[in-house]
Amino acid sequence: QNTVPLETLRKYFLQNDYTHFFALESDIIIPSDSLKRMIEFDQPVVTGVYALPPGSNRTQLFTRIGWDGKYWTGVSYYYFHTLPQEPFEAEGGITLSFTLLKREVLEKIEFRIPPGLEYIACDDVFFSIDMKKLGYKMWVLPDLIAGHEW
Repeated sequence: QNTVPLETLRKYFLQNDYTHFFALESDIIIPSDSLKRMIEFDQPVVTGVYALPPGSNRTQLFTRIGWDGKYWTGVSYYYFHTLPQEPFEAEGGITLSFTLLKREVLEKIEFRIPPGLEYIACDDVFFSIDMKKLGYKMWVLPDLIAGHEW
């Protein structure tokens, strides 16, 4: 049985007539126009940017990430000073802590962590791996910068 909390929300979403799913973690403080801008960007997967960890120059966006079945491989991140000025595709992946998804995405994926890997894995990473396998681009609005409080 899948125990990832976002998966419970995904199932509820699909049982209803919703068009967009907005994932926002409680420690992320977003600009007031975030949701409007993300909807207007009109892509299946779109996110903003925040520092991880808070106060650092590193973002939550992956330039590269892999999984060999047991361990993460080749994990690297975007940094604020290296972000493009215009919207761009996050090559490696994104986190789900500040992300808007269209219904078509939730119809094709599950939020998951493979059994036995809960201690090492995050559903965000498997989401990114699954999106890449399905051919989805994970779009970033680089000027949509959120605060992050731990």
